[in-house]
Amino acid sequence: MRLLNTTTYKLEVFDGSTPMYGILSHRWTHEEMTYQDYHMQRSCERSGYHKIIQACDFAKDNFQDWLWIDTVCIDKKSSAELSEAINSMFEWYQEAQECYVYLADVRPPSEHDFDVVESDFFASDWFTRGWTLQELIAPSRVIFCASNWEIVGVKSSHDGSLYREFSFHVSLNSRITRITGIPEDILRNPYLIRRRTARIEDQAYCLLGLFNVNMPLLYGERAKSFVRLQREILLSTLDESLLAWDTQQGPPAHLSCMLAESPAAFMQANRIEGHTSKPTLASRLPEVVY
Repeated sequence: MRLLNTTTYKLEVFDGSTPMYGILSHRWTHEEMTYQDYHMQRSCERSGYHKIIQACDFAKDNFQDWLWIDTVCIDKKSSAELSEAINSMFEWYQEAQECYVYLADVRPPSEHDFDVVESDFFASDWFTRGWTLQELIAPSRVIFCASNWEIVGVKSSHDGSLYREFSFHVSLNSRITRITGIPEDILRNPYLIRRRTARIEDQAYCLLGLFNVNMPLLYGERAKSFVRLQREILLSTLDESLLAWDTQQGPPAHLSCMLAESPAAFMQANRIEGHTSKPTLASRLPEVVY
């Protein structure tokens, strides 16, 4: 696991014992740095580079010596490293001391009325992206920051005393529930339907940690990735509610098996209750042919 030293801004690799660390969640732009860019100190004029430095400074101010950022802590040119990272992502967010959510589209609370900031928060693109769902759910503490890194509020599994201790004035748990539809006491599962990803395959891959499953990444397989995900879930849980899907545009052009090809197929199934079948169900599922 690669981590950024928040004092030196240098990347270091930890193969064994990993130190305590913070973790960043953010929306990507076209000016993000790659591992190669950062390692070679290329394109340091990009906004993505400045975001990395600002994130390190923010983490250091919050007493974190180490920070993980997806753009530069993963060598995406290595398919093996990328696959390991995506399959480990939920666990990495879960084990972080804190998660810092940078909301570039939310104006600073010190410069605007609360109603303006709250409106920006509700409309933020961060809540619409597929990858950010696990980044919201997995960490026990999530600190939301405005465009200037000023704290907007927190989501925490602890009680309100923690907010007072750290001088955070706003608990965002109830507001997050209003935005996402995720109950405060759950903040988990079928809240993925309206979330978007740049690549079709990522609609499945961004959910691996949420369902505690692992599978190989095969970019280019398109809708088959979501079918494979459902199969893995059924093999581990035998939850037949995965079969309660529908399509809004009539029957699909082809059906490779009894499983849905997109999260959108579950749009009308939000009131279905899970049911565990006999172990024979999963074994009868047709194999996905590649």
